[in-house]
Amino acid sequence: MVHSSMRTWFAVCLVSSLAAAPVTAQGALVLLGYGGFNAPTVSLADSGVGFGVAPAGGGGIALQVSRRTAVRATATFAKSDIDNWTLAEPGVRRSLIGVDLQLGIPNTSSIVPYFIVGLARASFDPDEPGVETFEKLATKLGTGINYIPDNSIVAFFAELSGWFYRFDRLGLDRHQFDVMLAAGLAYAIPF
Repeated sequence: MVHSSMRTWFAVCLVSSLAAAPVTAQGALVLLGYGGFNAPTVSLADSGVGFGVAPAGGGGIALQVSRRTAVRATATFAKSDIDNWTLAEPGVRRSLIGVDLQLGIPNTSSIVPYFIVGLARASFDPDEPGVETFEKLATKLGTGINYIPDNSIVAFFAELSGWFYRFDRLGLDRHQFDVMLAAGLAYAIPF
């Protein structure tokens, strides 16, 4: 059941999930898609046990309230091994599904820097047989840059964001901060 809902969210987000809206209209529905890398900045244990750097991707949908303000629903997925771990199958699929507020810095340029803040459900699905999927609340902070060509309904963006959560399963207990570097496209449907 968890895998089915993750696939549904992934499909919705992939179709809809990139950063900010690329139109000058006041309102738009924006579909986003992105890819990049996820890297932990803290080990899961002092012995060096921790997630490795992993490719990541996702998507989402945003309601563009103004040229510089949007509310986004996004889903990000990554799979990485836990380095220096004793599990027979050290791989863990990770997902972050949540809601973000995106605030752009006012300017008249086609390049719009922005900040994001949000809450998400972080899900962890270990490959190890008999170990169940578990979920944690995560916060998300980040920054990025949108390039919005004049009169275009397509925007390009690059984003650096971080997930904050507590990993307290599999015999580990530590607060985590994972960094995601991503780039992608956004397609706006004005209304």
